[in-house]
Amino acid sequence: MQDLYISFGIFFVLCLVMKSLWPRIKGYMGETIVKMKLSSLDREKYAVINNLVLENLSGNTYSTQIDHLVISTYGVFSIETKNYKGLIYGSEYSKKWIQNIHGNKNEFMNPILQNYAHIKAVKSILRKYYPNMRYFSVVAFSPDAKIKVKTKNSVICKMSQVSRNVKELSDKEILNPNDLKNIVELIEENKLNISNREHVRNVVSRQL
Repeated sequence: MQDLYISFGIFFVLCLVMKSLWPRIKGYMGETIVKMKLSSLDREKYAVINNLVLENLSGNTYSTQIDHLVISTYGVFSIETKNYKGLIYGSEYSKKWIQNIHGNKNEFMNPILQNYAHIKAVKSILRKYYPNMRYFSVVAFSPDAKIKVKTKNSVICKMSQVSRNVKELSDKEILNPNDLKNIVELIEENKLNISNREHVRNVVSRQL
């Protein structure tokens, strides 16, 4: 009987651990799917940097974490991944959006506003050398999400459609391959060498 109690206790602890880690695991899974989709882009014209942390120049946090930054001869794409299912609704400029799963509603930060912060951080690095750079905001959701958000200045799509949307936005070539290499080097020189855990801790501490 004692062994049964011990086994039940271990199982209970594991369940609690999995519950606390599940959002992070789900986010990682979503980012991995998008990373795989972006790997199909032409490497002569597109360079992809995943999980990039830069200094945040807007808001109240020290750092901003970009899920995927695509640097191309057509411009720069900031891609925010949200592995959320259910009904998603909100407005383009509202602070929060809502996820509704069978009547259970949860608020989350507007990913378009997150992308604006990401783009601002990238602009601060490139402005001096590439003042006419084009910037694109893309938000990728889970295939199980039903999105009810209208946007004018940002693209919202499913994860499977990311590379297709990037290609559709690539309508005007403004850089050459040498520029592409230089921009990647500039971004790499300015990235913050901190872990995801440190970035999350920065966000939480500034919100307290």
